[in-house]
Amino acid sequence: MSAIAGMMKGLNGSGSGEDNNGGSRVKGKDPSPEPNNYEIYGTLSNARAATPSFVAQGILATDAVAFDDQIRAATVIVYNIGEEATQVAEATRALKILGAEMEEGADADGAGPDSGTDDSAEERLPNRIYRPAGKQFILVSTPMTWALSPDPDPEEGVWCDDDYFYRKPHPHFKDHLACEKLALKLHAPGKLSSYVITAGFMYGNGEGIFHHLFRAAWLGPDTPLGCLGKGDNILPTAHIKDVSELIINLEQRVPTFMNTLSWLTALRLR
Repeated sequence: MSAIAGMMKGLNGSGSGEDNNGGSRVKGKDPSPEPNNYEIYGTLSNARAATPSFVAQGILATDAVAFDDQIRAATVIVYNIGEEATQVAEATRALKILGAEMEEGADADGAGPDSGTDDSAEERLPNRIYRPAGKQFILVSTPMTWALSPDPDPEEGVWCDDDYFYRKPHPHFKDHLACEKLALKLHAPGKLSSYVITAGFMYGNGEGIFHHLFRAAWLGPDTPLGCLGKGDNILPTAHIKDVSELIINLEQRVPTFMNTLSWLTALRLR
């Protein structure tokens, strides 16, 4: 599979979730009152790539017709653009398809892009899970879109959700930032609920972010590991299973805060 894209179609059945990073099954901590099962579709990295057993169908992103059809048919679309640069263009392409679909629907019924059901917190009952109406697009991005952001407020000590609007990316991650902005621009309650998760650098289940460190430790146990600077730069990390669980929880309920989630903020969903 491509490192990433999962397009899910809702089916009636028992509630469970699967991510497409090694096929690990991750169940949300709060099951939906109306359980759903999903058919998972994903883009293949190449024509020879094997389709995992838990995936209903693998498609080639280069097959424009099949890709367009699956994006339009899916109810939940998940992209991780933080690990493979090629996924940025694919996710952007998927967003443009969804944008065109919404425009077609607006032209057909004469409604504006912001029409639909607004899932406001005041209308929700406590202790109940609410799913957004319409489709969902969940974009897992990278902390590198924050790399050159202004220092956080000294009183806060860390960046907050409001700082999202002032973030500045590393020069090599400008396309990632553009993809994030496009996802949020298309957010239209009742039609498309889009979310951006800055999950940190992901590891586990084959994710290779720490491979060179583990390899160096294994091959040279008596040699200190390399360190950049003083070693006091703490990087945000997240296990892929935790991110998968977060995505499932996000899919199952409407968050009570903004659509841009840092890893610490997103933990409130759990």
